[in-house]
Amino acid sequence: MDLGTVGAWFGPHHDDPTRIRFAAAAEALGYRTIWFGIGRETSGDLRLFDDLLDATRAAVVVPAIVNVFNNDPETVAAGYHRIAARHPGRFLLGIGVGHPESISGYRRPHRTLVEFLDVLDARGVLASARVVGALGDRSLLLARDRSRGAHPYLTVPGHTRHARTILGPHALLAPEQKVVLDTDPEAARAVGRPFVERPYLGLVNYVSNLRRSGYSEQDVAGGGSDRLIDALAVHGDAAAVAAGVRAHLDAGADHVGVQVLARPGAAGRGRDRGISRARCGAVRAHVSTLGAVSGTAGGGSRARQSTERLVLFTDAVVAIAITVLVLPLVDAATEAMQAGGSASEVIAENQSAIYTFLLSFVVIARLWMVHHFLFRTIEVVSRGVLLWNMAWILTIVVLPFPTVMIGGDGPDRWPPRSTSARSSPAASASPR
Repeated sequence: MDLGTVGAWFGPHHDDPTRIRFAAAAEALGYRTIWFGIGRETSGDLRLFDDLLDATRAAVVVPAIVNVFNNDPETVAAGYHRIAARHPGRFLLGIGVGHPESISGYRRPHRTLVEFLDVLDARGVLASARVVGALGDRSLLLARDRSRGAHPYLTVPGHTRHARTILGPHALLAPEQKVVLDTDPEAARAVGRPFVERPYLGLVNYVSNLRRSGYSEQDVAGGGSDRLIDALAVHGDAAAVAAGVRAHLDAGADHVGVQVLARPGAAGRGRDRGISRARCGAVRAHVSTLGAVSGTAGGGSRARQSTERLVLFTDAVVAIAITVLVLPLVDAATEAMQAGGSASEVIAENQSAIYTFLLSFVVIARLWMVHHFLFRTIEVVSRGVLLWNMAWILTIVVLPFPTVMIGGDGPDRWPPRSTSARSSPAASASPR
């Protein structure tokens, strides 16, 4: 299960059908992971995520988070197994305790979370298949020991750096980061401040964590200081926002869930929705340009680098193979035109070569698509994966050879349409 370095985070302030459309659009932009905020809602049997997974093709989907006070662990476990059977390798179960201000009967949160995890263990939900919403050290340790890792929300890179020291080098660390793509600081804060203030600055868990991260009472009061808002909702152009996301990666994060904030109602209008999608793509492109993985990132970093290096090499081989396929046709056309032949004569003399080229192109394209989707689920390049990939590359590299052999029979299989075509240099230039 490869989350990639940057994921798309969608909050519950949008209705579910809208978020599902956004999720499909985000996957089309290249995001490998979709974080789906739940808030205080009961998500029980996880039916919402069946719809989300059906609407996407290969992205990993993560509920953020299933609240342990509002949901029955037995029901959640059954929902997880149903989803895992239908969409293997694509669902990471996010769980957490929520906030006392929004949940009646909120007590002994740590103990309640432990008991919830105990039930998931008993029902066969593996630790590697879940992630814990964690802020404080005690929760981070529990996330390290009882799950794949931690998903801190409403945090800053300083907290990410501290969380990495608690989690150690191997556990997943995937914080959320809000961004506002606006170069006007006041306009950006006008978007970010209301979102942060209500409800987050009214929730003691978040405020306490921000205080531990170095923010003063004045910073968290009155809607949040400019310093706080600028950190929690990074603003600027795509490059500036990417740098803000990169700060988490440099601090030790494996992955960052990016939540793009827009002025109220903007996402509902066609033009603004198009701009938002383009901007999301720009954010991811800039983050990728800055580097997919920080040198100080956690345990999965080297594995992702190895996977990405192998994919890049394989893509280059595919591109070269396709180029080699078409070169004989280019040579034939060039020589025929230089000798005064017409386009129809070139086509007539090389019909078989053209057909075999198109067939080979379709075969390579299909193989590449399968390879593309398969490697989205591979986290570590083992020796076996490496050998399999080299055998796959051999298939691609060899394919131009039979293509030329089969295509070279063209003049024998396809009778010339005219004497001039038969005698043109295109005939002798056909790939053989």
